[in-house]
Amino acid sequence: MTHHENRELVARELDAIPRGSQLQNMYRMVYEQARLNGLGNHPNFPPTEEAAHVLALRSVQELDSTFQPQILGIPSTH
Repeated sequence: MTHHENRELVARELDAIPRGSQLQNMYRMVYEQARLNGLGNHPNFPPTEEAAHVLALRSVQELDSTFQPQILGIPSTH
């Protein structure tokens, strides 16, 4: 996939992670960067949504161990 296609894919995935509190927004940011990195040419992370979610959750929970992200259901493609 091209860089543009990767960004479009991640933007669609972010639709399921709403903006919110400072920690929720941090979660979105870390998820986005980890996901784009994983999809890139020289990834430091696995190219999966799950890996990006795990990294984002661990990163935010370093600041607040009780944080649980708000994640919406998977949008229908039909």
